[in-house]
Amino acid sequence: MASEHGLQGYEFDDYSYFIIFYRRYGEFVPIVLLSLGVYVFVVMVIKLRNCEYVPKRHKWALVLYLGAMLGLLNIPDNYHTGIVKNKHTFFRAYPSAAAPIVEQVSKGHRLTIIGSRDHWRMAIWNNEIVYVKDSDLWMV
Repeated sequence: MASEHGLQGYEFDDYSYFIIFYRRYGEFVPIVLLSLGVYVFVVMVIKLRNCEYVPKRHKWALVLYLGAMLGLLNIPDNYHTGIVKNKHTFFRAYPSAAAPIVEQVSKGHRLTIIGSRDHWRMAIWNNEIVYVKDSDLWMV
């Protein structure tokens, strides 16, 4: 349907699928994985208290596991999408009204939002970083 109307940004890649799957079914996944990490940590503490040997590779594996969990828990917060809502929307090179215009688009296009600055949203458009006014987007 998007291709019939000449709209961009509606491509469905693996990362988008993962984020949608994670948001729909991932409520309990972090709880289970963190519980496993806490269990392993408690077992290591008990072993250290009883003066039993714990290999360094197990300690490093636990640190890497908990670091990966930290990244997994923060993935959905960094990924947002927005839909252009105005007929004549300008994508700018910098977050300023005086910045050069990268492209002008019509309403309906979807963007991947990667950040914000003041009342500007930083987005990816055609593999470039562009800035769009908040008033020109519907956040999804």
